[in-house]
Amino acid sequence: MSDALEADARLAIEGDREALERVLRELGPPMKAAVRAMVPPAEVEDIVQNALVAFCDALTRFRFESSVKHLACRVAVHHATRSNRGRGRRTVRERTYGETKAIASEAPPANELLLNDLHLLMAEIPEAQAEVFVMRTVMGYSIEEIGTIVEAPPNTVRSRIRLAKAALQKILDAGDWP
Repeated sequence: MSDALEADARLAIEGDREALERVLRELGPPMKAAVRAMVPPAEVEDIVQNALVAFCDALTRFRFESSVKHLACRVAVHHATRSNRGRGRRTVRERTYGETKAIASEAPPANELLLNDLHLLMAEIPEAQAEVFVMRTVMGYSIEEIGTIVEAPPNTVRSRIRLAKAALQKILDAGDWP
């Protein structure tokens, strides 16, 4: 499958619109999954659309040193973290007050509650740490794959993950988390 995806990506770069459509159909779901882990449900579709456009632009400069899927997910995570920063950094307590009412009234499935908690927490830690933490824990990438995607040595990736875990633990230990 990845060989076909890479072949389609190369054709898309050369201007083959059908190949581009196949690439976007293949990569849309993993990009959406990455975004869903980081932003409120109401924002997912808009951010995924922006990420797909940015992916098409990035594809023209892609050197195929990693997989096309890695590029797509990296772009999606980047757009999700940028969106979190664009909304401003409110405290966890401020953010969850209004959202807790909505959660209680709608009673979404447990996995949606977990995603809500995850995106709130990711907005509280530095972008570089949130990015690698999501790639490792949510998307299941190896340290080496993440290093390739973010263009950082494996030890830097490990350090960012360690710092993300420490920052998240600090937030939870502070008692600011419901």
